[in-house]
Amino acid sequence: MPHAEIENEAKKNGHINIIGIDEAGRGPLAGPVVSAALLLDQKYLEGNPLGLQDSKILTSRQRQRLFKNLIYSKSIFGVGFCTHDEIDKFGIVACTKISMTRAISSCKIKPDLMIVDSIKLEYESTQCVSLDKADSISVSVAGASIIAKVVRDNMMIRIYKYLYPDYFLEANKGYGSKSHIKALKSCGISRIHRKSFKPISTMIL
Repeated sequence: MPHAEIENEAKKNGHINIIGIDEAGRGPLAGPVVSAALLLDQKYLEGNPLGLQDSKILTSRQRQRLFKNLIYSKSIFGVGFCTHDEIDKFGIVACTKISMTRAISSCKIKPDLMIVDSIKLEYESTQCVSLDKADSISVSVAGASIIAKVVRDNMMIRIYKYLYPDYFLEANKGYGSKSHIKALKSCGISRIHRKSFKPISTMIL
């Protein structure tokens, strides 16, 4: 279970605005990569009362419930994304970092410590703590992972599903499921597919 030991120790050392940062959508064949930055409400740093977890091990219903709890609390969060075009132009690693910095900028606060999942992020002069599987360790990163995942899933379900109905995006969220690959072969590539990703890159040669 993620905990707040890193955040609380940082507070003892004088840090105030401690944000967790995570992304959703690095691996899909279609759609954006979305990141969230989260400064948790202080009450959620006392024993993880919400039961925040890595978004990947939660059900959709659990994520939606926790998402609502977070956005209607005193927590401060921001969301940033990079489009499929940006991913094809700059690469997914660079775009993950860009989406994270955009998420921080949209927070409307200046962080003095960032806890990031697996990425050494540079943002102004802010100190960065990069941890493997940070979403399973830090409650702030776990919360950020939930926000990023829910926002991205909602984009696929509420927008792209209707714009590109042939690709079953409401079910696969852009990932390379069997039905998605089959649709690519029969319908071709849509505007939101990442042309630099395999197998799409081999389809357009």
